[in-house]
Amino acid sequence: MKRFCLSVIFVVFGFVASQAQYYNSAIGQWQDHLSYYATHAVFSTGSSVLAASESSLFYVNKYDRSSKRFSKVNGLSDAGVKVTAYDPETKSTIITYDNSNIDIVQNDKVYNISDIKVRSIEGSKSINNICFNSGKAYLSCGFGIVVLDLMRREIYDTYYIGTNSAKVAVNAVAINDTAIFAATAEGLLYAPKNSNALASSQTWQRMSDIANTGKGDYNINFLLQINPSELLVGTASESSTNSTIYIFDGTNWRTAFDDQYVRNLRLEDDVLTLVAYRSVNFYHSNDVSSGHEFFHLSDEWNPLHNAHLDVCDAIIDGEDIWLAHEYEGLLCYENYKQGSLTVKKYFPDGPMSNDVFSITASEDGKIYVAPGGKRYMWHREARQFKTLPEASKPTSISLTDTIGRLLTKLLHWTHSKTC
Repeated sequence: MKRFCLSVIFVVFGFVASQAQYYNSAIGQWQDHLSYYATHAVFSTGSSVLAASESSLFYVNKYDRSSKRFSKVNGLSDAGVKVTAYDPETKSTIITYDNSNIDIVQNDKVYNISDIKVRSIEGSKSINNICFNSGKAYLSCGFGIVVLDLMRREIYDTYYIGTNSAKVAVNAVAINDTAIFAATAEGLLYAPKNSNALASSQTWQRMSDIANTGKGDYNINFLLQINPSELLVGTASESSTNSTIYIFDGTNWRTAFDDQYVRNLRLEDDVLTLVAYRSVNFYHSNDVSSGHEFFHLSDEWNPLHNAHLDVCDAIIDGEDIWLAHEYEGLLCYENYKQGSLTVKKYFPDGPMSNDVFSITASEDGKIYVAPGGKRYMWHREARQFKTLPEASKPTSISLTDTIGRLLTKLLHWTHSKTC
């Protein structure tokens, strides 16, 4: 039996125009019904907060808290969002996809760069991270570094930095006033920032002594220039999913976070955010070496109600903390400095999952969607998705049930409850 993932899309013919609080589409145009619950990245873009989900994006206005979808239906070039980043200098949003397609969004216009997607490249074309510097975006790829000129909206250069220009997986890039660093699966590489020969692998050198261990062949999985004089370098453990994060000032190494699980590490407005297992720590970028965070969230101090702190990304914006949650959408923890417990959830209307095993419509105008298995199911009525409550779910449905049997059981339950 074949199960598949599908973006649920309907052509709107002959339906009454939707209400203002729902996403409007004209007659004869496509409308997406994607899931926005699983978010993995969040950014402040001026007057809005941008959240990335597994299939598309959405914005939340900071002032009126209205939300706006942004998917392939209304402008994006693809689906399956992988890495998203925002550059405040050029006001550019970079969106990369699972198939290595790239969109640059500027002034609400989408510019597609499909070069990596269509190019025949031996090995992985995965885009792993994005770093900005002086109007350019440095894409850490499975084969090297791709530089985008954000003003010209084109590929500026490509660096193959492995030995003898071999392809090497790059996990992250960091840049300071004098050097460019690349975190690779084979160690930490660096080159003069202003060199005219960065495309030549001979310009790049490997740091041979990471953290005074006498070794250089670590898998470097995190890399951030946290202030003008300090570089944050993460090494992946060979025996677990943990990492050790070091601070390097150009001469000396210090351990910042020793052998712990690090889900995400990012710098935003001089604030270092470390997302770990069900915890989020915020540090001033000039005081990371002290190990003292200025704010901390965990399951012991969790403002969420009836949900664990399963967070993928987080930012501080003024008095609020915005959290990209695994299954609760985009969360705003308001007035965190005051010890508030107010958390608001934001996500456009949609199903809980993009998985669609089968779909059908009932005679009373409801659309039932079965994702497969017993975990949940949902139906759409009055132009809004509703997840069926646990008590309403048939207990004997398995993957082998057809949608007809599923619908019969659902309608039978509804009938028996209303009579």
